[in-house]
Amino acid sequence: MPITLNIEKASGSQSETQKQLESIHTMMSSGHQSIRLEQHSLVYWGIAGGLLCASLTYIVNALSIADYFNQALVIFLFEAPILALAAFLDLRKTKLIRQSKQESIPFVQKQVTKIWWLLIALGVAIDFGLHIFGGAYMELSLWMFLIGLVFIIHGFFSSQPLARFGLLMMVFAIITITLPFQMMHWFAASVFGLGLPMLGYLLHGNHGHISMMQLLLWIGIATAPGVAIATIEKSFHQQQLEGINAISLAEYQQLSKSPQQQAVLLPQGTEIPLTLSIKSNVLEENKTIILPLTLGKDFSLTMASGEPNGSYRIAGESWSSLKDGLEIRLPEIKFGISEQDGVFGKITISVQAGL
Repeated sequence: MPITLNIEKASGSQSETQKQLESIHTMMSSGHQSIRLEQHSLVYWGIAGGLLCASLTYIVNALSIADYFNQALVIFLFEAPILALAAFLDLRKTKLIRQSKQESIPFVQKQVTKIWWLLIALGVAIDFGLHIFGGAYMELSLWMFLIGLVFIIHGFFSSQPLARFGLLMMVFAIITITLPFQMMHWFAASVFGLGLPMLGYLLHGNHGHISMMQLLLWIGIATAPGVAIATIEKSFHQQQLEGINAISLAEYQQLSKSPQQQAVLLPQGTEIPLTLSIKSNVLEENKTIILPLTLGKDFSLTMASGEPNGSYRIAGESWSSLKDGLEIRLPEIKFGISEQDGVFGKITISVQAGL
């Protein structure tokens, strides 16, 4: 009887040891597996990015928010929930697929997913700061660069050819920042909304092998629709404005009620008083300075309800959007002390239209 108990104890101890060894083996093998990006992940993130790129500008414009902080807050309140929802749906779907195949998510893939989420959170935080402190023109390039970085990191641990697409996303980021504002948004919306889902399809077809022809096809489908939509939108906008007859400033001022949309012609030589308000906690008093500026060319702009609504035309040129063809920069801000002038300050403002 005691011998039987010892055998049972030894057998039970051996079984427990075997389970521990199998557990360690499973953990080690899962840690060395080549991770893979699921097709639905690129679909979810692509739809979220495309939706935000295509709609946020119109939402902010429709709300007529002038304050930079409130603009940043509205964008944050749209971005954060949509991207968080994409992350939640992605993780949930990935777990369901792996469970259906009786697979576990490799340890490395869990860590890479956390890096993905951290980079997305970093993008949201930087985007918020850019809209407050300046540089919002770079936000779409920033997002493309971050997604490209995610692809490259993912490619380090995967047999899928993600690294080359990460580099392409970074190239797209450089191209994006050189585009006109309106085309920039449609270009980014196309790359995210169409490019990422199609990339998911390519990665899961032909065992992840992507030929040069497929790569070129992906570049065309990811970029061409955005450029085409922006071009058509600009052409349609110009056709609408071509039918509007511009009236003089005096005629516009005599209107009893501001029309829904009216073009106003400001001829060459028109004086424009520019008011500069300077506020500081180190000055004895705040200053307001009026600088008389004079137009050097005929300039027409559209008005809606008494306010400029974003379109202008320089003499002899077609109608343009203020966001696309107006550039205001401060190339030089300098303060110092010189022997001749004593304490001095110099600020240079560059205003270029029709670029």
